Amino acid sequence: MSYGKEHRMRRLFGRRGKLLVMAMDHGIPYGEVFGGNTIDDLLKFSAGYVDAVILNRGIVEDSSKNLLNKFELIFKLNGITKYSDDPYNLVMLSSVEEALSYDPAAVSYELYLGGRHEHERLGELGRVIGDCRRFDIPLISHIYPDQEKKDPEIISHCIRLGQEIGSDVIKTFFYRGMSKQISKLTRPVIIAGGPKMDKPSDAVRYVEQALKEGAAGIAMGRNLWGWGEDTQSVVGQIAKLVHSAK
Repeated sequence: MSYGKEHRMRRLFGRRGKLLVMAMDHGIPYGEVFGGNTIDDLLKFSAGYVDAVILNRGIVEDSSKNLLNKFELIFKLNGITKYSDDPYNLVMLSSVEEALSYDPAAVSYELYLGGRHEHERLGELGRVIGDCRRFDIPLISHIYPDQEKKDPEIISHCIRLGQEIGSDVIKTFFYRGMSKQISKLTRPVIIAGGPKMDKPSDAVRYVEQALKEGAAGIAMGRNLWGWGEDTQSVVGQIAKLVHSAK
């Protein structure tokens, strides 16, 4: 690993050894999802607890720099809206080279395994990884089963694919027994939150289970920032679990 990439990986994992990411890239697929909170409100709630945030270009530009500087930035490269006839066929919205001007610790790319455009997206991901190596920046690959299925066999394949194609960090869904697959990898696997759970205690329990299975971290959106008045408490509870995990 080059010095530049290693340095950025240390920015993500080095302080505590485990990574807690607040994903806030939902505005492109879903529109206005943050309720009465602004992005800056959520940054205030999570400062000191969350290590990094996933954001799209425009939100990076519009957020308070004093708040954003309290986090490492993961710059999202692709996206699509829920109104598309195939909302799992994300398109490139930026480039690795452009992302560098924002000094992110990593860039991220989202892919769904088993969809009808998988061959195109895999080819695109391969090119993104080539660019990341050229510019010494880590890539976090969000690799999920098509239609967000929670099939352990497909999720296991997502994890293996992430390693085979050369992702620096693999982000996917949790399943019971995934420690067997994670233990075979030298690359970190972080767990996505997925659809909104019924109550905050469900999200906390989910994180506990994922960490026991060997996850290197958690990257949550709605299940981290989506609890209204309870949000700050949930962020604190999850941060404590992640950062005290062995």
